Amino acid sequence: MAGAASTRQLLNDPRILAGAAAGLACAALATWGFRGLPLGTLLFWLCSLPLFLAGLSLGGFAAGLGLAVASAALLLVAGLRGVLVFALAPGLPAVTIVAAFLSRGRGDLMLPFALLGIWPAVASAASLLLGPDGLEAALAASVAETLSGSGVAADPGLVAGLVRVGMAMAGATLSLPLLVCGVAAQRWLVRRGLALRPGPAWRDARLPRFYLVLPVLAALLAWVVPEGDTGLLLLTVTAALLMPVFLQGLAVIHRRLRGAPLVLFYVCLVVFFLPVLALVVGLGLFEQFGRKPTKPEGQPR
Repeated sequence: MAGAASTRQLLNDPRILAGAAAGLACAALATWGFRGLPLGTLLFWLCSLPLFLAGLSLGGFAAGLGLAVASAALLLVAGLRGVLVFALAPGLPAVTIVAAFLSRGRGDLMLPFALLGIWPAVASAASLLLGPDGLEAALAASVAETLSGSGVAADPGLVAGLVRVGMAMAGATLSLPLLVCGVAAQRWLVRRGLALRPGPAWRDARLPRFYLVLPVLAALLAWVVPEGDTGLLLLTVTAALLMPVFLQGLAVIHRRLRGAPLVLFYVCLVVFFLPVLALVVGLGLFEQFGRKPTKPEGQPR
C-alpha cells in the first residue's frame, strides 16, 4: 500500500510529468532531425524549447529530468553519437541556462548570457574534434567543387577564406536557437502567469568581467595557429564566444535606431557583412566592458 501511494505521489508530481513530457518531445524532435525528414534541421534546433518551458515554469529539476529522459530515448534510437550531439547542442545548454537564470534572481542575466557563448564554443570544438581528420581539406575540396560547378574560378585563397568564414559562422549561430527558444518560452510563460521569474530586461543583459578573457585568448591562439584543423577549431570557438557580444551590439543599435535607419543598418549588414559585423562586435565590447550600465539590470524595458 505504501509503495502504491508513493508511486501515485510521484506520478502526480507536476515536475516529473513535465520533465518526462519535455524529454519525450525533445527525443521526437531530435530523431526527426537525425533522420533527415522535412524541416528536420529546424525541428532539431527547437529541441531546447520543451526543456526551457519545463524548467522556467517548474524549476531546474524538471529541465534536468527532461534531459535525462531525452538522452535515454535517443540512446535507443540514435546511439551514443546522437546523444552527444543532442546533449552538447540544445540539451545541456538549455538546462544550465535555466539553472543559472533561476538561481541568480530577477534581472541577473550575467551567467545565462555568458553560457550563450560558452556552450556553442564547447559544441563547436567537440564537433570539430570528433569529426574526421583533415576536415579543413575536405571542406575546401567540397567548396572548390561547388565553385567550379558554378563557373567560378576556385582560387585557393578564396576557397580557404570561404571555408573558415563558413565554419566560424556555423559556430557562432549555435547560440541563436537557444536565445530564441529561451526568450520565447519565458515570454509565453509570463503571459500565462506560469513563470517562476518575471520577464527580465533582455536587452540590458551584461556579461561578467571574466568573459572577455575567453574570446581574446581564443583569438590570439587562432592568430598564432592559423593553418590546419587546429586553426579552424580555434577560429570557430572565437566566433562562438563573440556571439553574445555581437548580440549586445545589436541591442545597442536597436535602442538607438528606429524605422528607416534600422532597415538601412540591416541592408548594410548584408551588403558589407564583415566590416559591419566587426563594427557591431566592437560596439558590443564597448557596451559590455567599456561603459557602466545606465540603469539596473532588473528594470523592465
